[in-house]
Order: sequence, then structure tokens, then C-alpha cells
Amino acid sequence: MNITSVDGNWVKGTHSTAGNTFAFSAKVFPERNPALGITEGNAEGHVSKLDITNERLEKIAVRYDRGWDKNNVPGITQDIVEYLERDGVLAKVEQNL
Repeated sequence: MNITSVDGNWVKGTHSTAGNTFAFSAKVFPERNPALGITEGNAEGHVSKLDITNERLEKIAVRYDRGWDKNNVPGITQDIVEYLERDGVLAKVEQNL
């Protein structure tokens, strides 16, 4: 997992798994909000928007905007969301708000 930028509460990065690279862009809040954020799996509702793009195919694989708009690839999505909700990433977001 690689964070490429944090701009306010927008976090961008890449994640490689099983020979594929995915770019992601997420709106992350330091405070959890189960009403608007992703709460499936171990997620606690910090991520309210998420786009995951398969870089090889140049197609959006997953989109969440206060609800699933396109797919939910559990393994990939869960890995990225759990990473975004770690204390270090949340602290970076909080510093940029």
C-alpha cells in the first residue's frame, strides 16, 4: 500500500495484489460516521467516498459514495479501507484539515 498524496481529507494512493495494481482516491474523516461511511467488515465508518481503479484496465472497479454505487470487491476494498482507517493515515488527514 502506498499513499501518494493527502489533500485535506482526500487521500490518494495505490495498492498491488495478485499481480494487479489498483489506484484509489478516498474521502476520509478522522471521526467515524456509521451513517455515511463504509462499515462492512472491520471498517468503522471513516471513509465516506472511495474510488478504486484497476490501472491495467483503466476502469473503475469499486465506487462508494455514502453507499455502493459500483461493485464491492471484498478483498481489495477491505484491505484499502482498513489501511485508510489506521491511526497513522487518520492523523495525516486530521493534520491537513
